[in-house]
Amino acid sequence: MMSTTVRPATVDDAETAVQVLRSSIVELCRADHHGDQPTLDAWLDNKTVERFCLWLDNPDRYTVVAERDGTVCGVGMVGTDGVLYLCYVRPGHEGHGVGKALVHALEAEARRRGLSALSLDSTTTAEPFYESLGYVRQGESTRGYGITACNPYAKELDGIDE
Repeated sequence: MMSTTVRPATVDDAETAVQVLRSSIVELCRADHHGDQPTLDAWLDNKTVERFCLWLDNPDRYTVVAERDGTVCGVGMVGTDGVLYLCYVRPGHEGHGVGKALVHALEAEARRRGLSALSLDSTTTAEPFYESLGYVRQGESTRGYGITACNPYAKELDGIDE
């Protein structure tokens, strides 16, 4: 079984990381966007190499990549504001612990930064994933990109790295 390694993202990861983000949205989030092109255009608009590099330069964001066998197969980001902003897995790698490794690494960083809880807006597709990691629904959905829904979740961090 291949192991997953999570490490801080660098500018050298930007092109591959953006490919992961974009392909994950297009291929794995079909139940959310239903192939609606205006929705996809809006969702993908900020998933660029230039924007990724800006995220890396932001001291209030911590961005990581997950690798399996030397291939970047996941991207995650958490903010000092306690928001988990990104958790995307390359198609073909879902269900193999990549997302879980990303979230655990981001939770560990949040704890190191003194945060006691995280919140996020989940796609409908990812709700079972976040619930499996102890995130709890926090209310009604709001409108996301185009026809998508943002489903609010939160989790209290227990101070122990899992």
